[in-house]
Amino acid sequence: MALLIPFFVSALAARVHSLSVPTPQIQAVNIDTLSPRAPVAIPSAFKVGDLLSFSNDQVLRRDNDTSSATLEIVARYFSDIADDESEHLVKRADPVWPSEEIDPEDEEDYGIFKCGDIKVIIGDKVTSDSAGGQGTVYKAADKAGKLYALKSMSVQAERDKEYDLVANKIGKNERIVEFFGKCRVGVNYGILMELVEGDTLQKKAEAKLYSLNEALAKVVMGGILEAVRYAHSKGVAHNDIKDGNVMIGAQDGVKLIDFGVATTDKKVSEISVAGGIRGPEAEFKSTMEIDPFLNDVWELGVLFVSMLTGKKPWSDAGAPNAKAIWNAPNPQKRADACKKEWPDFSMDFCDVLANVFSDQLSRKPLETMMSKIVNPNLKIFDDCDKKKTGTKREVGWGEMMVTHVEERGDEWVVRAVMY
Repeated sequence: MALLIPFFVSALAARVHSLSVPTPQIQAVNIDTLSPRAPVAIPSAFKVGDLLSFSNDQVLRRDNDTSSATLEIVARYFSDIADDESEHLVKRADPVWPSEEIDPEDEEDYGIFKCGDIKVIIGDKVTSDSAGGQGTVYKAADKAGKLYALKSMSVQAERDKEYDLVANKIGKNERIVEFFGKCRVGVNYGILMELVEGDTLQKKAEAKLYSLNEALAKVVMGGILEAVRYAHSKGVAHNDIKDGNVMIGAQDGVKLIDFGVATTDKKVSEISVAGGIRGPEAEFKSTMEIDPFLNDVWELGVLFVSMLTGKKPWSDAGAPNAKAIWNAPNPQKRADACKKEWPDFSMDFCDVLANVFSDQLSRKPLETMMSKIVNPNLKIFDDCDKKKTGTKREVGWGEMMVTHVEERGDEWVVRAVMY
């Protein structure tokens, strides 16, 4: 049973003890001997996939919020540069509302805009990790200090389409980024949306996090499927389901982002997305109309293989290893080709993928895929319990695997799963 543990460490550490930088994925860093609140020199960075070892009675305590069941690392490491440690605890990098009263006519000069019913001040650009790749995304804050993401786009029609699909067609769902309003931002067109804190699935997949932890992989896969199923139930196909458009936040919560190329059409003539994630019906020019909802199913299959292996399964659907699967004449042959391509996958999981990686006419709908994935009896990998080095290394008792890293000013926020 895995337990999620958020903990916080300062990037400016006091010089008391030394601790080596952990090697990604397999080398544990043993800090059992540290006292809970002693300042200590820490690694220059934590990486997703690092394994850290802790002594429960030494460095763990209940969160200050007594209603919370989460655990938090006790040690906070401060800089010895400042006389007052609190001065360097957190660097405030968030947008701050001006202290003086601003004339409404001058608000845009201060970067203040009203999106829907919410007036915000715009701060620095944020990475595409927080809201998707279509347009430029900025951090924003309202007068009370609540943070948002504001996506600025140059084409009004594209902005209006995406806003309508998410805010009006889909509505509010815990697995999908929430939109709060739209507005004019200078010469551009903005969408005010939820600021999703966390990492993209891509970062975690590249660290082979999910090939180390089948149970965690199934939790995340289930969350992604729930998000896509909800969008489909509202008549919206995403069309660009990839690891860069899935955010993993606190408690491994999933957020599907970037609906810039989504559609409500039942049939389309093309799906224009990069990265080789499209199904063969969209990848090759043909007279067949494309079902964007079944294309989402194919893209989910590519996404899941990517997260489980740490790399894309193929360059595109026309690659020889892709065609060897989807062009096979029946589900059993496709499952056999899957097993040959990915020997670590169980035959049961390849049976699931055989109904995903097929031509459009043979592909099963999302509900079929979802019913198999969320089944607790489904085994994704063969021989998962064998302890060995490599992608399926078993995490030892008492070790914590880093699942999320975020730098906040002078601190790191590090989330880990404890076993």
